[in-house]
Amino acid sequence: MTATNETAICADVSRLTGLLSRQLKLFEHLGELSEQQTQYVDEGQSQDLLALLAQRQQLIDQLEKINGDLQPFRSQWDILWQRLDPSQRRTVGPLVQQAQQLLGQIMDSDDHDRDQLQEARGQISSQLGQVNQIGAARRAYAGGPAAQTAGAAARRGRFMSQEG
Repeated sequence: MTATNETAICADVSRLTGLLSRQLKLFEHLGELSEQQTQYVDEGQSQDLLALLAQRQQLIDQLEKINGDLQPFRSQWDILWQRLDPSQRRTVGPLVQQAQQLLGQIMDSDDHDRDQLQEARGQISSQLGQVNQIGAARRAYAGGPAAQTAGAAARRGRFMSQEG
């Protein structure tokens, strides 16, 4: 391997390590927000949840940028990995593993929160259906025979003289 190739590989490894480190920090922060998200979902704090989701979106946008920067490394990962010396592998390997582990935890937590929100939405929908049924029953009762008879009696009373 020439000195130029070694310099290029070291620069690539340095850039890769920097990107992976930034990615890991963002995943850690996203994980913290994920814990708060679960709390907000469990407690039904919708306003706090919406604010937190905006924060998460900012982190996700940054992760997407890093993901794009990592794409050239991913496309040649096998070749790059073979070129790494053992100390570089000991640096890069754990960064990749930790990021994958955190991403898995975040995705599991998000799946759980989504299920909780869907369940809550189903309960609200069911309750709204019951309210609509009660309203329909009230309208039907208000327009039913008893209401019509009472209304007719009231109208007749208005036109009758006090003497009968």
